[in-house]
Amino acid sequence: MASFEAHRNLATALGEDGAEAVAGYVEESTRELATRADLAELRADFAELRADFSEFRSDMYRALWIHGGAIVMIISAVVGYAVALASLFA
Repeated sequence: MASFEAHRNLATALGEDGAEAVAGYVEESTRELATRADLAELRADFAELRADFSEFRSDMYRALWIHGGAIVMIISAVVGYAVALASLFA
């Protein structure tokens, strides 16, 4: 429940029933806010996600190098084939 000082100030301004209503509303509204345990759990989940994304990033770089190598091989094969054809007809 709200502290005594806050409750007394509300009671003076709104009357006892109004103060109880406001205090109850504030308590109910803030009940679902994150606690330290919730934040610690979120930090752990975030660390796990960062590790997963780091692994994913390394996989993507590996795939990029493989595709780059394949492109270089294909271009080399096409150029080699063109040179071979040119040497046959020269």
